Amino acid sequence: MLDHATLKVMDFTGIRNVPLSHGAFDLHLLAPGRKEIRIEIPEDWLLGKREEWQQITLDTEKQTVADVEFTTGLELSGTTDPDTCIWAYPERQEHDQPRSGMYVTVTADSTGRFQIHHAVPGKWVVRICKDIAMVVVDAGRSDVVIHRQ
Repeated sequence: MLDHATLKVMDFTGIRNVPLSHGAFDLHLLAPGRKEIRIEIPEDWLLGKREEWQQITLDTEKQTVADVEFTTGLELSGTTDPDTCIWAYPERQEHDQPRSGMYVTVTADSTGRFQIHHAVPGKWVVRICKDIAMVVVDAGRSDVVIHRQ
């Protein structure tokens, strides 16, 4: 079970940060209306640094209980220069639900190998952090090669 993550709830009133507690996020007294929910993991040995978001609308007439879960999916892996930061995200995430998406940041090992777990199916943009090097590949590929430009 994941034991370190933060839920961010954003709306016109600002941002509320809620830490993970016993595998769940518990929010009370949210005003009705449209909210953006973000789940952030600062660093995890399997998931890397990850953020996923989606937009929800809370009704004025009822209590809302919702399961917000991380995406499960395919592996995406390859090689780059040793110890290089890799940043990846779905290529067309702007066409999903309004204001939903994700990104993942991982660091290649000392041999240059990197892995991104639970990539949603489809095309992914794979970039080197703080560099213009970029490739677009299908999730599920294990032969991605990217180097600094």
